[in-house]
Amino acid sequence: MNLNFMKHKSNIHILELNAYTAPRVFEERNDDFVSIGDDNNYYQYIIDRYIGSTTNHAILNGVTNFVYGHGLDATDSSEKPEQYAQMMSLLKKKDLFRVVQDFIILGEGAFQVTYNKQRKIEKLTYFPRQTLRAEKCNEKGEIDAYYYHRDWKEYNRNDKLKRIPVFGTSKEQNELFIVKKICSRISLL
Repeated sequence: MNLNFMKHKSNIHILELNAYTAPRVFEERNDDFVSIGDDNNYYQYIIDRYIGSTTNHAILNGVTNFVYGHGLDATDSSEKPEQYAQMMSLLKKKDLFRVVQDFIILGEGAFQVTYNKQRKIEKLTYFPRQTLRAEKCNEKGEIDAYYYHRDWKEYNRNDKLKRIPVFGTSKEQNELFIVKKICSRISLL
């Protein structure tokens, strides 16, 4: 990324992100997942830049803390204390913070949703986003699952990947809820 800073007479600084290059996202015929980055390790590349730059690290930590704020709350917690307590018991503060951090750094975060035997949500826990790759889309263009590998840089075709379904699409004990930005396209007529 090439950043150009220009100082004008009015003491206003303009930041131009004129050289941003999006990662290559592609499907290999023999794989069930979608690769991201030429070496399928784009998320780790971003994490390495976060760790390796004190400026980048400080900015992203500040934004993460700003977005996380005081954690999760509800405007009607005093009217519905039982539901509020139930919500708070599902998610630990450290898990929420880590999902927010991944969202800020990587543009996406992941919760693992764990169900009890009655199919009620038992807990929500952080799942490292960089360890997941989306399954190829179904006929409707939807992602039904993600594949887990502890280190995609070390992945080879003989490795057995763990398939984890997306929230609300299965009867399995664990599913994934991916938090991501929604892009909309504005068209002028």
